[in-house]
Amino acid sequence: MGPSDTISKMQISILGKTIYYETYGKAEQTIVFVHGWGGTHKSLKKLALKASRKWKTIIFDLPGFGKSDKPDANWGVEEYSACIVELLKQLGIEKPVYFGHSFGGSCGIFITANNVMPISHLVLCATSFKRTGKSSKVAKAVNTISKNYFPFFEQRFHSIKLLMYRVFFRNSDLARYPHLEPNFRKIITQDLTGLTEQIKVPTLILWGARDTYTPVEYADELERKIAGSYKVIYPHKSHNLPIRYPDDVWKEVRAFLAE
Repeated sequence: MGPSDTISKMQISILGKTIYYETYGKAEQTIVFVHGWGGTHKSLKKLALKASRKWKTIIFDLPGFGKSDKPDANWGVEEYSACIVELLKQLGIEKPVYFGHSFGGSCGIFITANNVMPISHLVLCATSFKRTGKSSKVAKAVNTISKNYFPFFEQRFHSIKLLMYRVFFRNSDLARYPHLEPNFRKIITQDLTGLTEQIKVPTLILWGARDTYTPVEYADELERKIAGSYKVIYPHKSHNLPIRYPDDVWKEVRAFLAE
């Protein structure tokens, strides 16, 4: 069987939500690949296919993305993490390797630090875990525009702000995924820094030196706080590291797991 052969493309009910997932490979050991905010199962598919030569691999759509149902409005890191854990449990997966990109890495930190389920190895790639609590420049600009130019529409302030995002900041997360606005606003207030020192499993940290979403300094901090971890920095790559460069990423992950 080749690495591109699909074992299953299925949907499953998790915490009242329909979740789409795919599995590849037939090995007993499993790697679960969890995409970032705005991604889908396709984001890490090339990486999963490479890994499936020797591992069973799982990719899926987080709630609100791809073919999976929308999450409840109160879902944050903890609720998304619970969804991932329940998915793995229902699939009969025990002690997997966890690969998390960006927000997927945030959930990996939460799951591993709180020992929600046993994880054998953790790979954190451009992980968004540190929150400063400061409003973004985009948010400040939108609030200023809305209040200055639409002072008589306070009852429609929320709708006007969304319109501003769509017109002037089309690449912002709120503009692209307005149906997940309450989730996004909750998640960006959840700082996971305090959890990092509780991680006790072998951890690999992968980062692009040109990452403008999660600065490379975050990789340095993770390496300091997670005992026994080590990092690999790619000099000319950015936040989309595992999506655009699956060969380079899998080379490091494979060596990490071989140890």
